[in-house]
Amino acid sequence: MKGTEGIAAPRTAVLRAAQASVRLDPPALRSLSWRGVELVQSVPATVRDRNWGTVPGVVTDLETASSGCASRSTFVCTHDNGDVGFAWDGEVNVTSASQRSCVITYSMKGRATREFTANRIGFCVLHPLSVAGRPVFLTASSGITSGSFPRAISPHQTFLELTAMSYSVGDAAVHIRLEGGLFETEDQRNWTDASFKTYGPPLRIPFPRAYKRGEEVRQEVVVELTGPARSYRLPGGPRVIGVHLGGILPAKLPAIGIGVGGSEPPGDLSALKDTINHLRPSHLHAVVDPQKAGWQSGLRASAATASAVGASLQCEVVVSEPGQMEVIARALAETKDSLSRVMVFEKKSSVTTPAVVSRWVRLARLYDLQPSIFAGSRANFAELNRNRPSYELISGLTFPINPQVHAFGDDEIVETLPVQELVTRQAAAMAAGLPLHVGPVTLKPRFNPVATDKAELSEPVADPRQSSWWAAGWTVGSLAALSRGGAGSVTYFSAFGPDGLLYKARSAPRGPLKPYPVFELLRRVVTIGPAHLLATNVSDDKALAVLALSAHDRFFVFAANLVNATRVMTVKGQPFDFVCERLQVGGEQLAAGRPALSGGVTHRGTQVRLAPYEVVLLTGPF
Repeated sequence: MKGTEGIAAPRTAVLRAAQASVRLDPPALRSLSWRGVELVQSVPATVRDRNWGTVPGVVTDLETASSGCASRSTFVCTHDNGDVGFAWDGEVNVTSASQRSCVITYSMKGRATREFTANRIGFCVLHPLSVAGRPVFLTASSGITSGSFPRAISPHQTFLELTAMSYSVGDAAVHIRLEGGLFETEDQRNWTDASFKTYGPPLRIPFPRAYKRGEEVRQEVVVELTGPARSYRLPGGPRVIGVHLGGILPAKLPAIGIGVGGSEPPGDLSALKDTINHLRPSHLHAVVDPQKAGWQSGLRASAATASAVGASLQCEVVVSEPGQMEVIARALAETKDSLSRVMVFEKKSSVTTPAVVSRWVRLARLYDLQPSIFAGSRANFAELNRNRPSYELISGLTFPINPQVHAFGDDEIVETLPVQELVTRQAAAMAAGLPLHVGPVTLKPRFNPVATDKAELSEPVADPRQSSWWAAGWTVGSLAALSRGGAGSVTYFSAFGPDGLLYKARSAPRGPLKPYPVFELLRRVVTIGPAHLLATNVSDDKALAVLALSAHDRFFVFAANLVNATRVMTVKGQPFDFVCERLQVGGEQLAAGRPALSGGVTHRGTQVRLAPYEVVLLTGPF
């Protein structure tokens, strides 16, 4: 269940000099810090193929040696996916001339092992969220300038043509020198990453680029950290995590729906009716794409399923050419009784264009279609941020979320959770009072919106973590973030398929559907009904996700351990006793309609012990 996608797990080490520390996690450097304050989140080396897919690196021959105030690490990294072939020698040097400074040098000497095309090869520098709004001094091709990291999520590149940059966090400072070409900086919060990214080459340079066998690539990043020399205690991850519960917030739990009709053939949807009914979703989300085989029968099955479970139907309409729109409108006219919302997108751009909206409005009138029209992006928040729709003819805004556009490790995906609140809050402000829908929310991208070859990566690939309690815990954090951000409704995952909530056991393919943990989590949340959020303060939100709700004069606190170690949660802020239930799943319990819980235990005191990846529900009078 654990693991960073596609990258072998070599030894890691924390290198220290003066008051600085850096975690060697080849082919990346992570958490470059001064006295525990992170100034650079990471320096990864990336190879992106012609469709912007990440070609994973396999690290071998890792050696590390230290002497006095210096250390040196070397390794070999090979990227080979059958198309791209690239290998490079990596060298990391950490040196300190005094207790007030440390220099970290990371170099790449690489060569193409075959002829191929790629969009990017080289180092990136990721800057932490703590730099948002802070001043930065830049060395660019035009000279030395100054600016600030943006507070609001910037739709476009913030700094261009860079060779160096400097900034401070607290009483520590960093100077970064970039060698081997020009670089530029973008705001990765557009994709819910918890960072700003400086990368090269700039996007103005045509891509993909052809590489010849034996062609060399050389880059170097030099990071100088400076700060006070006074001693400090090395940080350690707290095993006891404080959760302070406050009063009732204006923010409400959004209406929760699930996806259908994407990977499921119509026959499977019919079989899903009884199972979906246990979840009681507010809506079912169906993708309507005339380029997909069987789309009309899938639409009819989705509408029938929505009616059977008492949910509304919302349709994500994907238009490749204008002539398809009337065919789609006629098909949707057959689903009038259940259809509540239509989201219309141009397939090529993945956004709602003015031409698409105006034509759809005319067709909706012609076929007497009354559902709300939502506009936005079906790819990422980035596309909505860059292509804000006209509000004259629409009823609301929408965009989806997935945490794996740029990073794939468990820790990195967890770090996207607070950014989900930021992007949702900014989208809600853009909506200017119109309803905001967020979804589908999935662990992996549903398709590749930036592929050079549009036929590539058009179908989702299963993430092995989809079946885990870790995924349920991540969803706890996601629901809390989207609720605080102001989402009026959300769609999570799909009923079945690579991003599904349910599965069929390989040993019994004709047997009943079985739920993944995230199904049980959503079922328990939806069962509560309309609810307001409670104010929460979590001392370590990278290890514990908390969704605290108030409904029916009771509190409901979902808490999820996000790490592979036991943690103790200390609940503060309310003098109460509570019932603690530990969530579990079981196909037999689901079929019988019984709660999939181990049973509630009345808890007196303030501490709850959570096993690795465990999810618990605390309830009591409020």
